This record gives sequence, C-alpha cells and structure tokens, in this order.
Amino acid sequence: MTGRVAAPVVRTRRPAPRAQLLLALGLALGVAVCCPPLATLARRSEVADAVQFGVLALAVPSLVALGAPWWLGLDAVARWIARHRRGAAAGVGALVAEVGVVVAWRTTSAVGAVQASPALVVLEAASLLIAGVALWTALVTSPPLEPCAPPRRLVLSAVAMWAVWIVAYVLGMAHGQGYSGFAHTPGGLSGAADRQAATAVLFAAAAAAYLPIVFTSLFAWLAAEERRGAADTRRRLATPATTGVRREDVRPAG
Repeated sequence: MTGRVAAPVVRTRRPAPRAQLLLALGLALGVAVCCPPLATLARRSEVADAVQFGVLALAVPSLVALGAPWWLGLDAVARWIARHRRGAAAGVGALVAEVGVVVAWRTTSAVGAVQASPALVVLEAASLLIAGVALWTALVTSPPLEPCAPPRRLVLSAVAMWAVWIVAYVLGMAHGQGYSGFAHTPGGLSGAADRQAATAVLFAAAAAAYLPIVFTSLFAWLAAEERRGAADTRRRLATPATTGVRREDVRPAG
C-alpha cells in the first residue's frame, strides 16, 4: 500500500439531445461571427466588434460547456479537469486564464491587430473558447463533470462578470474614439455613440451570462446553510444532555 489516492474515475457518455443542440448552437454562433458578413461588420463598427467578442467570449464557451462534448474522444481531458478541480484553489486557475484572455483581446493593440489581419480572429476565438470552457465547467454541470460548490461558483462568476464590466467601462470612459481603427462615415454612428453602444453590449452580455449563475449559486448556498442549521438543531435535540437530566424528563413549556 503506497497511500496514494486514486484519481476520480470519469465515465463519459453521449449527451442528451438537448445538450447536443446547445453544443451545435454554440459552434454555429462561433462560426457565424467569424465569417462574413458579421466578421466584416466587426472590423468596421465598435458595436459589431463588441457583439462578436461577446459571442466568442461568453455565449460560445457557455453553450459548449453545457453541451458536454467530452464523449468526442476527450475522456483524458475530462479526467484531468476532475483530478485538478479539488482543494482551495479549484477553479481559480481557470478564472485567472479567462480574465487574462479577455483583457488581452480587448486591448487597443489586439483589436487593431485583428482589424489588420482578419485571420487572427480564429486565434482569438480558439483562446477564448479554451479559457471560457475551463471556467464554465466550474460554473455549470457539464456531464460527467460537476461544478464547484455554490459559494465558489458565486465568487468565480462574479469576478468574471466584473472583469468584463471593467473592460467595458474603460472602453466607455476612453477619451476620443477609443479604438482608432474603426471608420465612421457621415450620417452613421459617431465615434462616441459607437463606443457607448459597444459598452452597453458588453455590460448586457456579461450580465446575461453570469448573473443567473450568481443568483442561483447564492440561493443554493443559502438553502444549504439553512439545511445545515436545521440538521444541527435536530442533532442537538437528539443528543442526551450532559447535565444528568434525562431526555424523557424534559416536558414542553405550558
């Protein structure tokens, strides 16, 4: 006996039709925003660029995680995630990676590089997908993977949402146009209006993605604490008193 703890066994299975539909929807959305005409619009307008980013960073990873594609020959990846998602740091690495990738792709240099070389959107989509799925499998059930405990899910989702909001706020408060590569023709949206619309899109996208996780995790946490308190109360009532008074001698008041 070596005393080593065996890694958890992860048995993948083909997901339900609903999960397959979510997976297909996520992949279809990712392809749609990376190809013309949506990709062309994203290089011309800040609000279209924000829509593209919101889909790639939020919608696609969450749908792919819910679709549970682990049965597609990814058993080893699922086992690795299950083995490392334990202890006090569970989910923290995925959160750091997600925030880092989100911030990196919203910098002016990164957005300008994608505008100059549209093929870079594939690299952007791939990095956002990998980091996003790593985080979302800690937030939602992705059979056979189970999410983190409700308190941890609450913190992870709130921090991820705030990160997107901070990026959007910095964009909205930027002096001038913000990202300089977008051309605004007379009669269309001005630079300021385009920037403000893009900020609103990112705020709304992050809220739609993460707020349901925040509130469901909060309610689950409170419900678990209530059940724990009730169990402790029943345990104390069922334990004989140590003062010599027998339980059958105790009579309710009145």
